[in-house]
Amino acid sequence: MGSRQWISRLSETFYPSWFRLGSMANFDLGSIPEAPKAFDVLKQWCLILLYSNGYRLNDTRLLTTVHQVFNLYIQLEKQQPLGLISVAPLTKYCFNLPASRRKIGNSYSLVILELAHCLSVIDIECVSRGIFFIK
Repeated sequence: MGSRQWISRLSETFYPSWFRLGSMANFDLGSIPEAPKAFDVLKQWCLILLYSNGYRLNDTRLLTTVHQVFNLYIQLEKQQPLGLISVAPLTKYCFNLPASRRKIGNSYSLVILELAHCLSVIDIECVSRGIFFIK
């Protein structure tokens, strides 16, 4: 699946492992006239990965790809990103993977959706939990 290589490279660029290399927040979009068009293309690429059906159970990088796509898509799509993520075929496919579910009582919780919820930081609780984790 060659189309997944770009998400890995882009993720390394936007979210480098060393904080001094900057992040997506350091981009001055006003100085890049093509930025809005480029980000529209990136959103479409994320949707292609989210709505693709070419995944296999033995795919060892699937959860990494899911994290990278979710992270980028939530940054780019400000209007209802969780709505599109929660109904995407990739999200539904991940529910069949044992590593992406956890049992809560008599039901299962999809770790993928919890990840998307935390990445979106729509609840103040997500921010405070992150701060406590770092402390």
